[in-house]
Amino acid sequence: TRKMVGGKSARHSQIVSIEGGKTIVTWDEDFINKNVVSSRIGLDVRSGNGGNLLKEFITPENLSVSFPVIKPVDDDEVLVAYTESIQDRDYIRYKIVGL
Repeated sequence: TRKMVGGKSARHSQIVSIEGGKTIVTWDEDFINKNVVSSRIGLDVRSGNGGNLLKEFITPENLSVSFPVIKPVDDDEVLVAYTESIQDRDYIRYKIVGL
């Protein structure tokens, strides 16, 4: 069954599964923030049977972020690394996200 996790501008998705059957998807998507196009990183956690356990954006709305990469840390946490663009420079950032 096809399931949508992000908005219509979602792209650069990554998916991992962890012990216990959970599946975690991350992606970046654009949105309009005070007449400026910004981007954010989304995270969706599904149970082994496909039930939605968590869906949230893990970066603030005032950033320009893209290209998330996800890596399980353990059964309750994942590391999400991504690129943050500030003016003419790109930086690698990461977050440990609890499930």
